[in-house]
Amino acid sequence: MFANSKITGSLSRPTLYPFMLLFTLLVSALNTGVSAQTYPEEIVLENGRRFLVGPMNPEDLEQGSYQNWYTPGVEQYTPDTPLLKNLKPLLNDVAIQVFLGTWCGDSRREVPRFMKLLQSLDYPMEQLQFIGVDRRSEFYKQSPNGEHIGKNILRVPTFILLKNGVEIGRIIERPNISLEADLCDLLSCSPKLPDAQGE
Repeated sequence: MFANSKITGSLSRPTLYPFMLLFTLLVSALNTGVSAQTYPEEIVLENGRRFLVGPMNPEDLEQGSYQNWYTPGVEQYTPDTPLLKNLKPLLNDVAIQVFLGTWCGDSRREVPRFMKLLQSLDYPMEQLQFIGVDRRSEFYKQSPNGEHIGKNILRVPTFILLKNGVEIGRIIERPNISLEADLCDLLSCSPKLPDAQGE
């Protein structure tokens, strides 16, 4: 059957057609978002409990059942004003990653407080990244896009401070003293604050 065929340096139209069709279908699928996942993704467990995973904005927590703990948490927190004055100039060039579990009591308590603190500082929100992690055992404390990889996320919330892409400190699960005091300690505000044991 192929004995009389000539091999040339280019593909003929009949040979090229299946590749063109496959390429067109692939591009079409990508453009229509058929396989694209949007985040945050809401996971619903068999027991009906819901939680968010993946990159998100604080506004995502102001919707649905999440607003029941997030909105009051922001509204009811009063940051320590004297410490805010020391913090404000030090946070301008610091990026912050917040790994949280919308299913986690510590995240539900500390993340709204942290947001109120950042709002009080007029922190540039484009430097803030929220990442929801999973609670299911097979994906426990993992983010669907792999943002957790190399970050050693063992407890949530974890607030990671980055300067020029390099971690300069973190607050894990709950502050030692207060969010403001711990941030001030990490950023070397003056005066230097005592640690949690009062040393």
